[in-house]
Amino acid sequence: MRFSKRNPKCRKCGYARETIPHVLNHCKPHSDAWKRRHDAIQNRVARAIPSSCGSVSLNKKFPGLSQMLIPDMVLTKKSGKVFLIDFTDAFEHRLKSFANARQGKIDKYLPIVEHLRREGKVAHVDAIVVGSLGSWDPSNDAALAQMDVSRKYAKLMRKLICSDTIRWSRDIYIQHLTDKKQY
Repeated sequence: MRFSKRNPKCRKCGYARETIPHVLNHCKPHSDAWKRRHDAIQNRVARAIPSSCGSVSLNKKFPGLSQMLIPDMVLTKKSGKVFLIDFTDAFEHRLKSFANARQGKIDKYLPIVEHLRREGKVAHVDAIVVGSLGSWDPSNDAALAQMDVSRKYAKLMRKLICSDTIRWSRDIYIQHLTDKKQY
């Protein structure tokens, strides 16, 4: 971010290079804002799931497992199918970075899915991936469809989530540069 011969280190945490990906996704002094950006996405998706679909729980430790895995959202459909969703905010280099972020979340929560399947339940895990500069992973649409979010509402929600993400990322960036809290 600094384009001079001055010190390239992050002005907040001292990391080797103060880059936009570092500021928006890795600079620890902004961790509260990352959580708020993440929760804005999570809450918007949770509100979009029709109550007729089933029950939604957020940020709960999964019972019956020794591992400390806490998925962002668990949707238990009325049919009995369990759908685990985790949300992540990736710095978008390419679609490959979205695919890697999604696969990382799927791999992380696979032990829960396997546990549920051993109990005879139908279970699935997926992720909602949004770029920290406001881009949308097209694979999110299939995940939203699994949660019975209508295609029309998913289209609107995509715009709202991307706008929320841009707003939060802007606030993080401005706060980083000015030391003035933006939220």
